Formats: sequence, C-alpha cells, structure tokens
Amino acid sequence: RFDFYFLNMMNSGLSALSPHSEEGLGSSPRLGNQGSLSCVVFACSPCVCMGFLQVLRFPPSVHRHAVGLKLQSLKHAGGFTCVFEGPLQDDKVALTSAGKLQCDFIIHMVGPHSTAEARLRVKKVLEQCEKKKISTVSFPAIGTGRGGLSGEEAMIAILEAFEDHLFQRSFTAVKLVYVVVDHDEVLQELLQVLKDPAKQPLCLTTALAAVSFTVMTVEVYGTSPAGLAIVKKLLDDLISEECTSRDVQSSYLANLQEADREAIVTLSKNNQVRILVSSSDKLTVSGKKEDVLDTVLNISSFIQTAKEREARESEMKRLSETLCWEVAEEEEWVPLDSSISYQLELAFHKKEQNFTYNEKGEVYTVDLKELTKRNSRGKSCRIRRTLIGDSDTGKNLNESCKPALIHRIQNKGQWQRYSVLKQEVDKKYPEQINEQFLYHGTTKEICQKINNNGFNRSFCGRNAVAHGHGTYFALEAWYSCQHKFSSPDENGLKYVYRARVVTGMYCRSRRGMKEPDPLDPNDPQAGLFDCAVDDLEDPFIFVVFCDAGAYPDYLIIFKNI
Repeated sequence: RFDFYFLNMMNSGLSALSPHSEEGLGSSPRLGNQGSLSCVVFACSPCVCMGFLQVLRFPPSVHRHAVGLKLQSLKHAGGFTCVFEGPLQDDKVALTSAGKLQCDFIIHMVGPHSTAEARLRVKKVLEQCEKKKISTVSFPAIGTGRGGLSGEEAMIAILEAFEDHLFQRSFTAVKLVYVVVDHDEVLQELLQVLKDPAKQPLCLTTALAAVSFTVMTVEVYGTSPAGLAIVKKLLDDLISEECTSRDVQSSYLANLQEADREAIVTLSKNNQVRILVSSSDKLTVSGKKEDVLDTVLNISSFIQTAKEREARESEMKRLSETLCWEVAEEEEWVPLDSSISYQLELAFHKKEQNFTYNEKGEVYTVDLKELTKRNSRGKSCRIRRTLIGDSDTGKNLNESCKPALIHRIQNKGQWQRYSVLKQEVDKKYPEQINEQFLYHGTTKEICQKINNNGFNRSFCGRNAVAHGHGTYFALEAWYSCQHKFSSPDENGLKYVYRARVVTGMYCRSRRGMKEPDPLDPNDPQAGLFDCAVDDLEDPFIFVVFCDAGAYPDYLIIFKNI
C-alpha cells in the first residue's frame, strides 16, 4: 500500500497528520518498505514554471523533504540548479536536482485545471518516480489554487492516479506519499474523502475478489467406484458444455472511469461470473456461456467508450497545440478553455451559425459569422480564431504571408494508422521525443488527395529526389512556402501542410534511397531507422518512407505579402 500523510501549513505552525492517527487518513491497497530517496512535486504554469517551495522538517523517521512558495523563494532556498525555467508541455514533467534543499529531486509539472488533467499529471509524476526509484514523494494539493478544483476533487484525482499506477504494475518503488496543504478549508475537504470510503476510487482487483458466488454441492452415491467415476465425468462434461472462460484484453482497461469499474463489479455480482484481473491489460471472465458473453460485451462497450474518450482528449490536445479560440477582455485576448475551444472548432468546421456553451454558471452564445460572444444579459465581445506557432513559426508565417484559411484535417482512418505507428515507436524509444511538427508544401490539385488518403510517396520526385524517394518535410514553414514546393494557383493562393511526423531514430539521407538504413547492418531483426534527414547534427529536411508516418494536421492556405 501507499501510506498518505497530510502536512498542514497554517500560520500557527506545521502539523503532520499521520495515517495511523485518529484522523483516519487511510492508505492505498499495496504495501512496501520505505526506501531512502525523496522527491517534491513542483506545480507550475505552462510557460515559465512557477510554483511553491519551502523547506520543512518531517517527523524524525522520515527524511527531510522540500514542499510547497514562489519561484524566487525556490531560487533562494535551493539555488538555480533546482529551478526549471522554460516551456513545459501540459503532458510532460521535468526533473531537476534539489540544489541546497534537503530532498533528492524536484519534479516540475504544469498545474492542472480539471480533475482529468490532475489525474494524468500525477500519473506522469509517478512514472518519473519509478524511473528514478523514488520511494517518498510530496504533492501539493494540486489544482486547488488557480486550477479551481475543490479539495475533494483534488484528492479523488490523486487517489485515482495512484490506483491507475498500481493497476499497471505488480511492484512500485513509491511507498510513502505526503500531501502538503496550506488552507484549512482544503485540508478538511481532503480528509473528508479519505474518511468516506464511498468517495475513494474503486480498486477493481480487490472489489472483484470480494464478490461472493452461490455454491451448490452435489453428492453422488453409488455401489461401485467405477459407477461414481462415470457420473462424475458426466457432471464434469455438463459443466464444460454450459460454462466457458473468455479473456478481454485491451490497453484501455487502465483508462476505465470509476463508473465503469463499478459497473464491472455489478456485472460480476448480477451475472454470477468470476472476473479475474490477470494483468493491467487483461480480464478473464468465467461462468455460464450466456452470462460470460453478456459480461464480455458490456466490458467491451466500456473499453470502446474509453478508447473514444482517449481519442477525443488526444484530439483536444492536438488542437490546443496548434490553434485556439480567444475572447477580447478589455484590451487583451484571452484564450478560452481547451474543451470549449475544441467544441467551438467543431462547430466552426460544421459551418454552424451559432454555438452555445456554459461556463461558471453563465450561458454564452457565439456568432461564428460575426465572430462575437454574447452572454445571457446581452453583453457582447469579440472572439477570434488564432493559429499557435511552435516557437517563432507562427510569427514568421504571419510576417511573410497573409493566411486566407486554416483548415484542420479530420480523417479518422488516417489518424488511427498514424497513432498506431507512433505508439509503436514510443514503446521502442520511450526516453526520447519521437514526434515533430513539420511543414510540407504542395499544390491545390494534390491537396484533396492528401486530405482523403494522406501523404503518398508516389508524389515524390515532383521536386527532385536529392534525399531519397520519400515524402519530404521541412523544420520551418518558410522553406515549404517557396514557389518550387508550394506553387500558387490561379488566384495566387499557396498550400502548405503543418503535419505531425514520426521522426523516431533517423539516419543520413542520400540520393536514390527507397527506405531508411538498417539500425544494425549485422542484425536484420533490429529493423530500420524511422526516417532520413539531411544533417544528423542539425536536421532541417526530414524524409518519411512510410505513408502512415505523417499525419496532415492543418492545411494553411495563404498569399505571399
């Protein structure tokens, strides 16, 4: 199990509440020995990582930890070696040394604004802890500040993240967890979750093991052992005919929501089928054939829903990285919440006139033709759709051309093929970034083919094959905007794709190559590199030889200024 401690940072002084005290803080389902490594989780903003830090002395049996003030305090207390400054993606964490602070590491993460984000980011932190064999970790009450989460929501998200983490592995390095709280109201909400078992996330393994089944005993009497053996065989054959066992295997089992897990336990009880959690990605269902079939179908529907939810969240993340909707507040443009921006983008592509949404109890109506937002009292403001350039790309593009249309490509089949390939490469090289956002210039005639069928190597050669017979992508947009790559149509419009490309491990390109070089020429089983580049030290041109290795994310239609 994990042992949870709360640290109450009130003005009256620091008090540590033990899970063994009368407050009844509880613990997780698995037990392990406490190790020596310690870590603090440092919640921060997306652009410049800012958070909380103050050195605290824990009970004597526990190592000193660093927890929870502001960036300047972090620098002052721990020195610059423990500060992470720079862009940090929402789904990433960064690990630094603790400097002068009396813990081993600091993990920096982007502060969440929803329970889903909190759950995901806690899981990312735990994965980093596993890599470093960290046994003790201190969390702030994540999301309860600017994130807008209640203490109850934050605690449930933390517990669910730990449950997911445990579900995916048979052993964990993390044994002891501290949650640092600096507001009494938040502390009481957190404690209430742990005092009320109904509010805690369901452990599927434990809950299924606790399901009871009706037992029937058959006693057979006979005049000879041979006769009894015949009857026993007939009974065994009858049971074999009536009963079966089926596996449900999916990596999305770990993504099931609380309601789905509760429904699976209910299915086990109502259908009287035994469900065994064989591994993090497999359930084994045993019982009468029709009951097993019904249970498997229901579980499969839960998995499909989880898969669709994951795809939707992935699509939302993809959108948030490339495009956002902003609203004018006084003299500033403020981005809308990512979920609202996603729904607004869908309405925009469906060419709907109006879009209505709720935010903080207020109803807003967006006029997508006039680009205005109006609340229920009739007050209106401007709204706009903005392309987010990675690094300075967006600025460079706006300085050199006038975008006429930014079209987001929505092709489910293409996206699924691309996602499968990316997942394979991520598993192969988990410690590196395997995807890049690159640019591909083309013509009006070829655009429709790419939109429908994706990038195709048969189009190569139109602009020479100096780097091989593949699909070419450039690191920066200006290169793909050149006339030789993106020739204008009859109206002077040019076409450039902003694409997602699986770059993985790359080799040096050369004229005439039809596939990447082998990873190990002496071992055919090692496979091939994932793409080829013009320069191994500072790549600018990327060549992909697998059509599924690139996804046309956005089509930018523009005129040169």
